[in-house]
Amino acid sequence: MYLIPYRLEKLCDGAFPVWRALVFLTAGGKEVWQTDSEDSDAPLETIVQSYFLENGLEGCVKGVYDGALFYEVSPSTSLSSFYTWSDFLQNHQEPSDACEVWRPLFWIGHAPGEPDEFDWMPCCRDVCLGSFGSCERVWMVLREVAKGT
Repeated sequence: MYLIPYRLEKLCDGAFPVWRALVFLTAGGKEVWQTDSEDSDAPLETIVQSYFLENGLEGCVKGVYDGALFYEVSPSTSLSSFYTWSDFLQNHQEPSDACEVWRPLFWIGHAPGEPDEFDWMPCCRDVCLGSFGSCERVWMVLREVAKGT
């Protein structure tokens, strides 16, 4: 099962609203996190405990969509002990494939993942997240999650 811990926030409003999803990714920010094969059929509570809570990620399950568990990380959870995508960009370095990072994914539009006149979706299709697919898939689910809140 794919695991997608994230934080979603609206960075600015107005004529060009910008959303940012911070997503925890593996392989230097290029792959979506996955359960180990022996845990793929584990109960949801076990996965949350073993993968999120034991790694200091407090939050709540927002749903399982097409084989991916979306987990909204609480704003009170500190991310300072994790690498971020910008840590590497600031140092002009490529993240190691062995590194897990919080990577920002951006959306321009009135609602996250909602197609509109800004036509941001083609840009998201170009951002590959390994076997999971593209950043477009993340935004399509976040659109559904946002509608449910």
